[in-house]
Parts: sequence; structure tokens; C-alpha cells
Amino acid sequence: MVEQYGDLEQSIYINEMFQLAQDVGFEELYLKPYIYPELSTINVKQWKHIKAGKTESTSLDPLFMSGIIEQTHPIFVFVKAGIQPKTSKNPGILKALITITEFNLQTEPVVKAAFKAKVANLGNCIWLSEAREFGGYVTLGVKILNSEGRMFSEALNRTWIPRDLSPGDDIALSGAINLGNLTTGKYILRFDMVDEFICWFEEQSTGYADVEINV
Repeated sequence: MVEQYGDLEQSIYINEMFQLAQDVGFEELYLKPYIYPELSTINVKQWKHIKAGKTESTSLDPLFMSGIIEQTHPIFVFVKAGIQPKTSKNPGILKALITITEFNLQTEPVVKAAFKAKVANLGNCIWLSEAREFGGYVTLGVKILNSEGRMFSEALNRTWIPRDLSPGDDIALSGAINLGNLTTGKYILRFDMVDEFICWFEEQSTGYADVEINV
């Protein structure tokens, strides 16, 4: 292997690596070293000297440790200047324009609907599409309101967006909604975007789409 590919376990020289990074526009380098326990064993006397701020030749000597960090391949991250884009994980303005382009309602044997929609991102942050444990990703949700506009239910299934959506971008979605055993009457289905675990977009702006149904 070594004869074919050469030595693959070469030391990383931090200063040289940082200089190369600066040459192509990076401004900072952060290191996450991992010191193997067998390389950092000290006795109590040495520990007391270190706690007292005294210099002593131990395995935790700064010069020795810097060499170990370079030889044990630390995790490192390069940083460039710039503004981190806003996303739905830590949102700024959440605003959408939802247009229902097709809608079909079925009332027997259960009430359900199929729909197609066009959704545009009119806010100032990227909508994340991938589910995260603590939320911050965007889906299309539906609320059921009674004929007077009062909330009846918002615990309906979500429609996922297939990719992240930048401000000014739009996407076509389609989905189905199981409306359960609604009693006879008039209802409003309110289609609105949801920043999961954070808020419905309606709490910040209009842009939802209402569809009236008769059951």
C-alpha cells in the first residue's frame, strides 16, 4: 500500500496549512484537538505544578503538546468573512404566497381532498426542507376552520417541500388531506406554511390560501 500510494499518514503543519488557507481567502482557522490519554499521563506532583502555573517538563508541556496536536490529525475548520444567511432555523421574516391551482374534494366514504399548489418564498430567509430534531424546517400545513372562521383543527398531515427554498424562489407542491369524519356543514381549509416547532407563517404575515368546502 505504501509503495503504491505513498505515506498517507503525514503530519499536519498548522502554520503552513493556515498560510495556504489565507492565500485563497480564508481568515481564520479553528482547531479541535484530541489528545490520547496515553500521551498526557502525569503524576500528582506534576499536576500541582501545572495548577500553580509553574513550568515543568511533563507530557502537558506546551511545546510537546503542540507537536502532538499536529501529529494526531485534529479536526479543523476554515472560516471566511461574510454574513451567514438567515434560515428558517433562526428565522427573520417568514412570508409566503400560496396559490391553490387544483383542488378535488371527496366526501364518501370519508372526507378527503387532493390538491396542487404553488408556493413562493417572499420572506428574507431560506426555508430548510430537511427534518431536524428541534424543528426549524418548513412544511405546508392545513387548518380546518368553521364557517365563521374559528379554529376547528390544525392537527392535519403536512406536505413536505422537496428542497430548500431561497427568498424569491417558488415551488409546485401536491398532496392529499384526510379530513376525518366531519359533520355536515361548511368549512374553510386554510393552507399555510409552518416553520415546525416555531410558528405558522400566519402569525407573522398573510399569504395563506383559503378553500371553502361543503360536506
